[in-house]
Amino acid sequence: MDCKRFWELRARAKELDPTIRLALDAHTGACAGCRAEVEALEADDGPGVSDEVLKKEVAEILAMAGVSEPGETLRAPPTKIWLFSMAASLVLGLGVGIFVGVESRPRAIELPRETLAANSKTFWLAYRALEMGDVEDAHDLAKKILASPDLNKYDKFDAEQILATKSSR
Repeated sequence: MDCKRFWELRARAKELDPTIRLALDAHTGACAGCRAEVEALEADDGPGVSDEVLKKEVAEILAMAGVSEPGETLRAPPTKIWLFSMAASLVLGLGVGIFVGVESRPRAIELPRETLAANSKTFWLAYRALEMGDVEDAHDLAKKILASPDLNKYDKFDAEQILATKSSR
């Protein structure tokens, strides 16, 4: 085993099976350079900080974070989680309602004049005249419809309804 491979495997020594750990120990025994570095690492106690000081520092950091025990995880209080869930549901509901509501509203259908039959074109013009406030023109068009020879009872009723509208002036 070369030194580079030794250091790669030594970094994961706890994860390795016992036969690879034995090979690491054999390399440490055979290579004086790696053995010296391993001994220096094991002899190094880290920074000159006692365990009590280290525990005190950790406790202060945890207190600033609002955690009393090192194993305790930070969690939002249940009321905050409940409020967040309700707000998210409200936003989702409003978004879906607005999106679906806009798409489901009935809209007026305007057909191009070329696709309508003869009386239908005249009805279309009469209704447009009523929408624009030109009652006289709408009445003239309704009279024209009533004068046509092939008038059915529904068209007659619609034409009479147009004639029944009063002038807004």
